[in-house]
Amino acid sequence: MFENLLYLEIGAYTTLSSDVQDTLGVDPSGETEIDGFAPYWRLALEKTSGPHVLELGTYGLYACTFPGRDDSAGHDSFTDLGVDLQYQWFSAQHDVTLLANWLHERQDLDASQQLGLAGNGSNDLWTTSLTGSYLFDKSYGIDAQYFHTDGDSDALLYGSRTGRPDSNGWVFQLNYLPINKNGGPAFWSYSNVKLSLQYTLYNLCMANYQSRGD
Repeated sequence: MFENLLYLEIGAYTTLSSDVQDTLGVDPSGETEIDGFAPYWRLALEKTSGPHVLELGTYGLYACTFPGRDDSAGHDSFTDLGVDLQYQWFSAQHDVTLLANWLHERQDLDASQQLGLAGNGSNDLWTTSLTGSYLFDKSYGIDAQYFHTDGDSDALLYGSRTGRPDSNGWVFQLNYLPINKNGGPAFWSYSNVKLSLQYTLYNLCMANYQSRGD
């Protein structure tokens, strides 16, 4: 964080080895494996003015992967690029957060296509979401989010009835933060606990069935 204005993050992801996953009780068979490291970056401008905080950011990731841990056909590659906008307002008893997020993914699926896992050699996928959060007395909160995902049709890759990755709906969540009001426990003031109850409502599947007269 520079001058309380510019935030920069750079990192990389990789896949745990099969032996490590087995030790942790995870079955790695059939999963996608990252070839080497997948670089990740995050850049954001954040401006604070009294109780108001405004943030505009962008982030991305590039990954070469082996579908199903099979490297016989080479690798696929994924390029993700996202943009987000966030506004926050804080007071003694009321906290409000509004968040908008858009993410586009370019999929180059040469390996998956050769292995019969995808019908197209490349696809575009995007998702967007709008989220509102309210927290009362630093303890009791409610979140509501609308999300929408869409992209190119690929029946082999997605396996849906329409062959598309379409999905949209709402996420509602109730939150309780039992130790947040007093700034966290004395032994580590930055730690916290949040208990949540979440419900997801999907709209698109209902619209599809209605359009068919079912």
